[in-house]
Amino acid sequence: MDIEAVENAIIERLKDRIPELEIKPYPDDPSSYQLIHPLGALLVRFSGESLAEPKASGTVSQMAKMEFETVVVARNLRTHQGIYAYIGQVKAALTGKFDLTLPRAYLGGVRFLSVNSGIWQYSVTCAFNAVHEED
Repeated sequence: MDIEAVENAIIERLKDRIPELEIKPYPDDPSSYQLIHPLGALLVRFSGESLAEPKASGTVSQMAKMEFETVVVARNLRTHQGIYAYIGQVKAALTGKFDLTLPRAYLGGVRFLSVNSGIWQYSVTCAFNAVHEED
């Protein structure tokens, strides 16, 4: 699976399901990112891939787990426009089959990242299983 294509599919799914937020790829320079949107933002990035030991055969074939992180950024914690509500919406949007070119997505976890000057950040991880084979 092409990393950028999967990232773009996730962004499009989130834009379709949660249009009230700013949704874009994770910034190249995260330290310079500022939340401008009045409600919040969803920032998507590839967070890594784990590979199983290759199967014993004439060619290399490995099960792969690709993980993508959606950083949920919001100004409130518990209100109807708070980060808790957006976390639930992201989890629902990124579970199951949402793109014909991708296998079913499943959730890998949710974790607190930071709070700074009233801006909350949590991470929602989704994963896809695939097979990596030699050319």
